[in-house]
Amino acid sequence: MEEVRRTLRLFIWEIINPLVLLVFLAGLILGFMGTNSTLLHAYSIKGGVSGIGVGGKLVHLYGYPLSTSGNALQNVLNQLPKAGFGSYYFVIMLLGVLIFRYDRDMGYSSTIYSLPYRKSKIFLVKLLSLLVLSFMLLFLPLFIDIFLSNATIAASVLGMVSKRAFLISLFLVVGAIFYLDALTALLSILLRGMFQSLIAVFIVVYLSQSISSSKLPPFNLISSALTPNLNRVTPSMLFSALILPLMLVVVGLLIAERRDVV
Repeated sequence: MEEVRRTLRLFIWEIINPLVLLVFLAGLILGFMGTNSTLLHAYSIKGGVSGIGVGGKLVHLYGYPLSTSGNALQNVLNQLPKAGFGSYYFVIMLLGVLIFRYDRDMGYSSTIYSLPYRKSKIFLVKLLSLLVLSFMLLFLPLFIDIFLSNATIAASVLGMVSKRAFLISLFLVVGAIFYLDALTALLSILLRGMFQSLIAVFIVVYLSQSISSSKLPPFNLISSALTPNLNRVTPSMLFSALILPLMLVVVGLLIAERRDVV
């Protein structure tokens, strides 16, 4: 129990860093702007009354058809991977670099690493902090913008987000964030300095997008998540969303255990 409390204190210490919180709030605003933009773009389409069929029920949405088939909200949900990830993936990189490099660059890392924790455990706690903040950037706008703004048809919304295609899309977006977090953690622990780490992560992600965004993570996962009628996770998707990030985490653990506190 004492070990859990000490780990929790370390986790909270990483979360409450003022710079980390400031960047997180900025990313949260971008996340809300991204999902709101998707919603407003859909609701800007004028026309007669239409609705969404869920479980045999027709649900009217404010008198506006948002697609020729009337599946308005479903179309909005289908765009959430692009709206959610594309709005703030740079913020995730910045958060990761701050969490992994700020204490080292500011010169007080020896205080943290002198505590009775293994270096690998500190690495995992930092990674967990980054994952929690990254997923909050995704799920808070998703919950507030989608669920609360459609509270009157909550049952229909739940029916849509429980569909296999949406759950697979959500898994791919989570996998893209996991990959980006693991990559940021690895390069931040491997390189010396916040600026070098941020530039390195940005270059790797930018090159993956420029060379082949449909084949290289994380953008191949986002492209797949936007595929209509997505019904299965392919081996390549599973590798990019889960296996590759886990491999990066393992390498990061090995490096963290052997690197000096600099």
